[in-house]
Amino acid sequence: MKKKIDILVIEDFKHDYLVMERTLQRSDIECKIDWIQRGEKVIQKLKSSSFDIVLIDYKLPDEDGLEVFRKIKREGIDIPVVFITASGNELIAAEAIKSGAQDYIVKDPLGRYLDVLPSVIKKALSQWEAEQERKQAERALRESEERFRAIFETAQDSVFIKDRNLKYTLVNPAVEKLLGLPASKLIGKTDDDLFDKEAALHIKKMDLRVLKGNIIEEEHTKKIKGIPFTFHIIKVPLYKDSSEIIGLCGITRDITERKRAEKIQRALYDISNALDTVENLHELFIKIREYLGNVIDTTNFYVALYDEKTDMISLPFDVNEKDDFETFPAGKTLTSLVIKTGKPLFANRQLQDELNKQGKIDIIGTRSKIWLGVPLKVENKVIGVIAVQSYDDPHLYSEKDMDILEFVSGEIALAIERKRAGEALRKSEEKYRKQFEEALDAIVIADAETGILIDCNRAALELVGRKKSELVGKHRRILHPPEEIKGKLGRTFKQPLKEKEGQTLETQVITKKGEIKEVAIKANILELENKKVLQGIFRDITERKQAEEALRQSEENFKNIFQSVPESLLAVNKQIEVLKSNNAFAKLIIKYAPELNMSEDELKQIILSELRKQSRKTKHGIIEISAVAGRKSL
Repeated sequence: MKKKIDILVIEDFKHDYLVMERTLQRSDIECKIDWIQRGEKVIQKLKSSSFDIVLIDYKLPDEDGLEVFRKIKREGIDIPVVFITASGNELIAAEAIKSGAQDYIVKDPLGRYLDVLPSVIKKALSQWEAEQERKQAERALRESEERFRAIFETAQDSVFIKDRNLKYTLVNPAVEKLLGLPASKLIGKTDDDLFDKEAALHIKKMDLRVLKGNIIEEEHTKKIKGIPFTFHIIKVPLYKDSSEIIGLCGITRDITERKRAEKIQRALYDISNALDTVENLHELFIKIREYLGNVIDTTNFYVALYDEKTDMISLPFDVNEKDDFETFPAGKTLTSLVIKTGKPLFANRQLQDELNKQGKIDIIGTRSKIWLGVPLKVENKVIGVIAVQSYDDPHLYSEKDMDILEFVSGEIALAIERKRAGEALRKSEEKYRKQFEEALDAIVIADAETGILIDCNRAALELVGRKKSELVGKHRRILHPPEEIKGKLGRTFKQPLKEKEGQTLETQVITKKGEIKEVAIKANILELENKKVLQGIFRDITERKQAEEALRQSEENFKNIFQSVPESLLAVNKQIEVLKSNNAFAKLIIKYAPELNMSEDELKQIILSELRKQSRKTKHGIIEISAVAGRKSL
């Protein structure tokens, strides 16, 4: 209760108001009292001022106090009210209490009601505050329950409550969606009714531990409608009065996709690492099947590689319960359909029948109930197919499994291509390895279609300052500065594909440290194990370029000196024919030709004539103009 109380008294007799005021002022209540006589002014007064309690006399000149009280309630003004009635109106007072008044006082002729007025006011205020606190608590509880209900209903995680008998008593919509059943068919059920025996037993063991007061958290995989799901589960006990456990609450999050993504990333990582550990393609295929088997079923698994020249499909790796093929014509098989379209194919028995009816495939070998294949692509070129199938379970795979295979196919294709390229190179290595390695010029070998480097010699490594592992398997662009790739070099690399002899190009290479070197490249197309490769022979012409630049600079310097000396100079050949003359000579001709009364050409001819005469006596000649003038005057 606050220290000072604002009281509004609604009383038509001023005398009665004054005695009430005097009584309250003399009491232990610190208060401020306001007074109005008519009920019609009550609402305006309460809205314009702040009061802690209202005292209403039942008898008012314009309307009775009970009607005034009802008007206060209708206006939504929440304030404690104490009724003051005359003797004999106790029923009216009871009606007021029923309508929500805090208390009432009966006026008696002797004024004894004034003795209890302060205590009635304090009691009414105390009850009011207690009631407000209760309402606030109820409101807070209601709001909390509403928030909980909103979270419970909209949560993406599955939330449920079980009683001590492990029967479901409450489930949210996420549980209904997960199990495919409405709440009405889940409430009252146990896990024995919903899951297989093994899963139900595991859940029960965990729940019994929770009912003993433990908080349990785990990851668990179980099948729902035949499909395995992985969940992160946390369960906590529910208490009554902080002591008695009456049940448990569980929150289940579906982490199937997250775990699947983790397995895919792990498979990719393991496949990539296998490139450096396995000896040949067969071992690589074994590893690929093993690592993919952690993500999808690879019981029936094969890798098919396509030979475009022969239109044949080979199966370098095939694990199959029914058939055993090594090679077969591409024809109209499911495998060839994926190769030709370049798109993944998810073919159940119905789709296989439709494709066969449309003439797009022929049925070869034992028919599978479900077949899933994706293309293996390198630089947008299909090199083969990776496929899985089942002969007895039409539901073994889903569209998500196709997405997984498609996701890893790029890494697998690159791994296969790199391994194939490496093996092809090793088979031909004996023919040219010594000559190749000991060549003074740098040599690199790249796949003619994809541009992937498949080999290089020591001179090439020295030229660009890299290890072989840093070049093989990379695109040939790594050898050149970016500006060269964008310019003429990109077009020039395409030209050898059209020419038998290729061509020579002067360009630049870039070292690992960023040093630019000038090179001349001779590029040719070769056949290596029935595969077109591009051979580039690089000759470092950096020193030659530097020498050419030094010579050009020297000539430029000589030219500047020749032109700038003050003496007239002529450079002539053995026949005394002018090769070059400097500025001083030109000025001399311009100056003396008029003085000697001859043209500039005549003066030049006389000078050359004198030089010819002098050249018979000495290796060089100096001619004086006076001598020329003297001869002219003769």
